[in-house]
Amino acid sequence: MNDKLKRLSKNVSELFSNKVRSPQQVFDIFNSQIYKSQQAYFNALGGDSIIKIVLYIFSLKKTGDFKMGDDMINKLSFASVFYTTGYYTNIECDFCEGRGIEGCGRCDSNGYEDCDGCGGDGEGIDGNTCRRCSGNGTETCSECNGAGEVECSECYGNGEFETDELTYIHHYICTWDNEVKTQFKLNEKTNEPAMSEYDFDRLGDEYIVLMSTENNSELRNFVEINQVYCISYLNEINLIVSDSSSLNIYWSDYEDFLSYKL
Repeated sequence: MNDKLKRLSKNVSELFSNKVRSPQQVFDIFNSQIYKSQQAYFNALGGDSIIKIVLYIFSLKKTGDFKMGDDMINKLSFASVFYTTGYYTNIECDFCEGRGIEGCGRCDSNGYEDCDGCGGDGEGIDGNTCRRCSGNGTETCSECNGAGEVECSECYGNGEFETDELTYIHHYICTWDNEVKTQFKLNEKTNEPAMSEYDFDRLGDEYIVLMSTENNSELRNFVEINQVYCISYLNEINLIVSDSSSLNIYWSDYEDFLSYKL
């Protein structure tokens, strides 16, 4: 099978520049320029084969042969990780539907109210035309200044509320690097961070983010900001290619993730 993938990788590699910097860059280019046009074919090959193709292409571009790619594939492991930067999730205000404004109660949203000078009948106390409203019986609403709308009384014009739920980033990755593998393996399913977000970014050329999602949850108190936690670490896994226009490769570790979220 690998010989077939190598032949395919060699053909596809001609579409890539020789200046590719990392396997992640190859994966992203493969996703945007190749996968989308032949999605059914690559989905049939499966996630494992797609990862091998990406690493073979990178190997060809960096060294001219497949030796580096074979070495990376032989060392390959998989990890599901997450981190939070400490931003709380906002939700839309139901009362104003996110607009931040509501109808003015003083004027029933029409922007005008009865004239204070004549009580709305258009006549002054002397029986002549009311000077304040020029006989119209109405004047601009003092509450909304004629707009018919005022700041929402529930969200104070923000259109949303801050919740107690933190936004977190969840990655499915594959890696061949011993440092990355060791840290995630040692700290899998523990309350201890595997590494800082800074180190995770620093080591970005040593892994491929296969799928990434942004969600929110009331994370447990032990979760520190800007620290990366390992949900699951595996040497072999049943990979799933999502049925979407973009290439996303993942596996099911939902039950493990619940232990962090609840």
